[in-house]
Amino acid sequence: REDMAEGRGPDRAAEFYRARREEMDAGAEVSWPSRVRDGEISALQTAENLLIEMGSEAFHAEMQNDPQEVTDMAYNLTTEIVLAHSTAIPKLALPEAVTVFTGFCDINRAGLHWCVAGFAQDMTGHSPAYGRWPAHGELWKKNAPELDRKRAIFGGLKAVCDGLANTVFVRSGVRIQLGTLLIDRGYEPDVVHKFAAAASYPFRVMPARGYAAHKYYPHKSTLVGRPFEGCHVVRSDFGQFLAFDADRWRETAQRAWLADPGAPGGFTLFQGEGPRYHIAFAEQVVAEKLSNKYETDQGIRWEWRHQPGALWDWGDAVTGCWVGAAAAGLSPSGEPAIKRQRPKAHVVIHRPGRR
Repeated sequence: REDMAEGRGPDRAAEFYRARREEMDAGAEVSWPSRVRDGEISALQTAENLLIEMGSEAFHAEMQNDPQEVTDMAYNLTTEIVLAHSTAIPKLALPEAVTVFTGFCDINRAGLHWCVAGFAQDMTGHSPAYGRWPAHGELWKKNAPELDRKRAIFGGLKAVCDGLANTVFVRSGVRIQLGTLLIDRGYEPDVVHKFAAAASYPFRVMPARGYAAHKYYPHKSTLVGRPFEGCHVVRSDFGQFLAFDADRWRETAQRAWLADPGAPGGFTLFQGEGPRYHIAFAEQVVAEKLSNKYETDQGIRWEWRHQPGALWDWGDAVTGCWVGAAAAGLSPSGEPAIKRQRPKAHVVIHRPGRR
């Protein structure tokens, strides 16, 4: 799933399966052993790849003849819904109620897609700007040498951060500075950490990585400080980064568009130049669809499917903004994520003649 999402294809997963086929085939039964696609080595591999490509709902209905009942938690987020959340607030301006101003930058060959957003205490969000570097073309050429790829990422991150540092964002007519920019470290983490360590901007630059809900868990051995809601700081060989529950926050970010513009917990966009101004952005926000959500012994599982041929980088960037707000101490309930309790005072009263 990770390699396909990053445009690297299935080769690495295929090699992993080929080297461990006996172990990975154990316990599985297939009803049509000859159903093997070109380039794959077993019907089980074909089935598993189809499950990833199609999503659980379509796979079980079309390939297993066993349609699943989709949870009533599912919803239908469309580009028109996102477009309807463009407001009269000018670009680069934030609502007066904003207390946290954060951002997120996603990385892959298609470019660096970034989004910044301000949040009020009740986690009502508004984006005053988003963008892509480079504006046209790809960040690096296909099959580019590793060093060229790393240099392109480092240079692109510098261009994005330089631009954000020189942009004048305002709240109630007064300049407001970005607080933290999270950068996706899922691809080339060494480059991201090197950039963050060398960065010198009026805002904090911090690597971040999202995990599927069933793989997200704060381990005491690597935890730094106290966890926030759905995210926590982790120690790694490259340095510290913010780990987060990507499934949980993706759904939270998408559901925010379903609220009426300006409603508590909702999300809005700056005023565009025309009703279709945000169409490319909106298409990426809705490119990931929640196909199933269900309870397991290990907790809630989310299953997502991607629109064929679509990018979802700006969708990931918006999700990252919500994570940044959570890391600043906000929560969807509007209550502080970490409640600090005063230490209880132990008072001893001595009364003469009494025990």
